[in-house]
Amino acid sequence: RLIERGLAVSPEDVQRVRRAQMVSAIAVDRMFDRYDALLTPSSAGEAERGSGAGSAVFNGIWTAMHLPCITIPSSRGPNGLPVGVQLVGRRGRDRELLGLARRVARCLIG
Repeated sequence: RLIERGLAVSPEDVQRVRRAQMVSAIAVDRMFDRYDALLTPSSAGEAERGSGAGSAVFNGIWTAMHLPCITIPSSRGPNGLPVGVQLVGRRGRDRELLGLARRVARCLIG
C-alpha cells in the first residue's frame, strides 16, 4: 500500500515537499549556531509492550532533514516501561551528538 500511495504522488508534489524540506533544514541548521542539540520527545509515551523498537513517528521530521537523532531513556511510564527523550544534532555532526548523548544519559540515568 505504501508503494502504491507513493506512485500516486505527482512529480510537482514531490518537488514541493523537497523544497519545504530544504527550507526547514536551513532554518533548523541556524538554530545549531546557538545550541548544541535540540531536546524533543522520542514518542508519545512509554514504550509499547512487546514492541522492540516502538513507534518512530517522532523521528520522521528529523529523518526528512537528514539530521542525526538519538533516544535516551529518561524515566519509566505507568506500566514500568521506558520513556525516552531524543536529542537532535546538526547535519553531519553525528559524532558530536553521540558524545553529548553520553553526557546527558549520565545525568538522566546515572
